Amino acid sequence: MKFFKNFWEKYKKKSLIAKILDVLLIALLVMVINPSTRPLFQQAIIELGITPSGMNETDELTVGEEFYDWKLKTASGEIINLQKDKVYFINFWATWCPPCVAELPYIEKLTKRMADNRDVEVITIVSESNEKIDNFMNNKGYSFKYYFQQSVVPANIRKSSIPSTFIIDKSGVIKLDKVGAYKWSGDDIVNLLTKLSKE
Repeated sequence: MKFFKNFWEKYKKKSLIAKILDVLLIALLVMVINPSTRPLFQQAIIELGITPSGMNETDELTVGEEFYDWKLKTASGEIINLQKDKVYFINFWATWCPPCVAELPYIEKLTKRMADNRDVEVITIVSESNEKIDNFMNNKGYSFKYYFQQSVVPANIRKSSIPSTFIIDKSGVIKLDKVGAYKWSGDDIVNLLTKLSKE
């Protein structure tokens, strides 16, 4: 009991600025610990541009033929394959992954920014139930395309972490490989996709 009394006496002597900083620190800790507020915290970090890079720009890896044999299922149950001569922005995500949820507003904005470019396809890959994803998309008001895997992910775009994102050119060359959240609607990404669509 004496400890708390001494602590309180010292705390009362702190300046107003120190008390405000204490409150802000506690609020920040609650945001980081609480799963429902973590995406908001991570979106702020993305906006500030202080996320770890983890982005690899490369011209060395290709997706190979298995990429075009990869079977994906739409929300309506249609099985599709990806086409050659298209630029792909591919993002792997899940509703239970806070960094994934944090970057989804940027994927939504990217989808809208690239909507008129028929040579660019913005797609996302999920592994949860159709009902869960559909409810999540409706609750958030998202309209970007999402697909379910129906065959093994091609080796060169297989990662053990999410979110994972790839940009693949018309020749099947992986131009960008990123693990972690990012502001995908930024001019850097839009310009890259636009440039690749004209090659």
